[in-house]
Amino acid sequence: MSQRTIVRARHMRWRLLQAFEDVRSARLAAEATREQIPALHSALARSHEQAAALETALAQIETELQASRLQQQEIHVVLEETRRELQRHGRVLELIYEEEGENLRRLNELRRSSAYEEAFTDPDPLVSVIIPTYLQHELLVTRAIPSALAQTHRNIEIVVVGDGAPEATARAIEDLNDPRVRYQNLTVRAPYPEDPMEFWRVAGTPPWNAAWELARGRWIAPLNDDDSFRPEHVEMLLDAARNGRCEVAYGAIEHHRPDGTTQVVNSWPPESHRFGWQAALVHAGLGFMPMQLGSGALGVPGDWSACRRMRRAGVRFVKLDDVVVDYFPSLLRDREQTSPEA
Repeated sequence: MSQRTIVRARHMRWRLLQAFEDVRSARLAAEATREQIPALHSALARSHEQAAALETALAQIETELQASRLQQQEIHVVLEETRRELQRHGRVLELIYEEEGENLRRLNELRRSSAYEEAFTDPDPLVSVIIPTYLQHELLVTRAIPSALAQTHRNIEIVVVGDGAPEATARAIEDLNDPRVRYQNLTVRAPYPEDPMEFWRVAGTPPWNAAWELARGRWIAPLNDDDSFRPEHVEMLLDAARNGRCEVAYGAIEHHRPDGTTQVVNSWPPESHRFGWQAALVHAGLGFMPMQLGSGALGVPGDWSACRRMRRAGVRFVKLDDVVVDYFPSLLRDREQTSPEA
């Protein structure tokens, strides 16, 4: 036998041995796998059970979510009904607070009086410019009062009432040395609301009312202590009121913003934030509808509340398109000065 044949025989024997070893390993692996099959079956069964439990839990959660959605819808319906009911109650309380029926009665009574008619027939009626003030005495004597004194309608008086204003206000007015200007200072400030926005809505209410009481004119021309009338303010509004037999005449307002821009606002009928008493002339007999400190609690600025009450009572308004007053918004600028603690 040749050497080559021997080598080939040995190689084949080695390959057979290797094949036998592979078969033995495969058999051992198969036996091991066969032993694991029951455990795998058990694990798979547990997995099926867990999946079924999860499906049951998800179904329960979906049912609970659906019930929760229905409950939320029911709560929303109840809340909406409650909101509407509160609005109705608020409206009733508002009407009671604003004395709508009494205002109508007193307006009719006023219209039957001789004083009412004289405001329309007097050829040169006295007009009282009323100015509530607090800490703006410099603008009061350099802007507001001079604009009132410069009216083309000359029969003017100016009634300034301080809201517990400092002594500097009295001195500044005395320095004007004009008999047409009268000043009275409230010694005690009103119990204003503590909330800053609610306070802003009614700031200046007591001096406004006090100034109206002190006024002797047949017509009232309200003015803020930091705003200014146009020269023909009173003349134009007086002509409009008397020609139209209206108790309130008002014109447009030019807003002067701190950034230097301006905007003219006006509306018919009067609208909140587009109407202001500083742009109006009012029959003096309407003083029975004063500003009210409680309007702040209703979320309404006192000046707009007064306008709304007059409109509800049937007060006759007339609007001019002309700008009659320059308005310098002071809400942000004077927040520190007009805080309730001041």
